Amino acid sequence: GWVRLDGVSLQAMIKYRTITPDYLAVLGVPLVRGRMLRQADDAGAEPVALVSRAFARRFAPDSDVVGHVVIVGSGVPRRIVGVVGDIRASIDELAPPQVYLPSAQTPVGLTRLFSGWFPTHVVLRTAVDPAALEDAMVRTIHETDPTVPVGRVRTMDEVQGGALALQRFAMLLLSVFAGLAVVLAAGGRSRLMCHLNAPR
Repeated sequence: GWVRLDGVSLQAMIKYRTITPDYLAVLGVPLVRGRMLRQADDAGAEPVALVSRAFARRFAPDSDVVGHVVIVGSGVPRRIVGVVGDIRASIDELAPPQVYLPSAQTPVGLTRLFSGWFPTHVVLRTAVDPAALEDAMVRTIHETDPTVPVGRVRTMDEVQGGALALQRFAMLLLSVFAGLAVVLAAGGRSRLMCHLNAPR
């Protein structure tokens, strides 16, 4: 969405997510400066946000962005309380600038609206086999809200493997097309040479 920093439009579409306080820690995303979100960052507290390192480097390269005010879309002004590591959307892309908002400070109507367009992800970190927790996780979600459909449950290894498989397939296609180009070019030279060497 459109973002303003200290009242100035950044003239760029910035990715933003509403997250729970432990979301980034579970993913292993490090804190660079400031602090992470807390349980106390609820609807009655000061509106706050986190930004990614890519956001800070691009839009506040000469200053510490912590303490500055960010506004996402038509939302309320939020104080930036921390800078966190970058998350790439795909393996072959640079990490985009991102803003993270506490889910407890996001209006329920807005959350439902976005849930209708984009999937909500639940991320768990476990010391046991992830497959052993799948049934318990699905049961817990349905006990909380039986109307919420649960999609495919995957480990992060599977998610990363799928991304790498797509990249390998793209490289395979590129190699095949390059090979075809070489064959066609060689065939063209052969025909030309035969024509030049033909008896007159």
